[in-house]
Amino acid sequence: MLRRIVNWFQERRQWERDHVAAWSAFVEPDATGLTKWQHFARREIESTLRANGVDPSEWQQRTFATPASTAREKQERYLFLEVPERDVWVYVYLNQANIAAVGGTNEFMFEEWSSQTPAELASKVCNALEVRLQNRRAG
Repeated sequence: MLRRIVNWFQERRQWERDHVAAWSAFVEPDATGLTKWQHFARREIESTLRANGVDPSEWQQRTFATPASTAREKQERYLFLEVPERDVWVYVYLNQANIAAVGGTNEFMFEEWSSQTPAELASKVCNALEVRLQNRRAG
């Protein structure tokens, strides 16, 4: 029993090391204020949208204030896309994404620490988005 617990901790530590290594280049904002993750996720989401007959041309860049670890606040830039004919809102934040019904209800959240790599997280987001789009196919 003790060996299984030790193995679990060792596997968990290795997963965390691999996660940090995979995400390290994806989480810092560039000159546009977006992270490499946001650019990557946007491309993957656009591909999913096009495959389901949706034109993803109406992305918006938005900003909101987040409490910083100091008394100052910082601005976080995120991407937002509304697809009203399929009842979908898509948000892509610095290291996560959300899919919701128009109006913000029935939200699905996909966070960095739920996936070992950015590609794995993008795949989860796109799979959920595709199911939502197919269930709400215009027509």
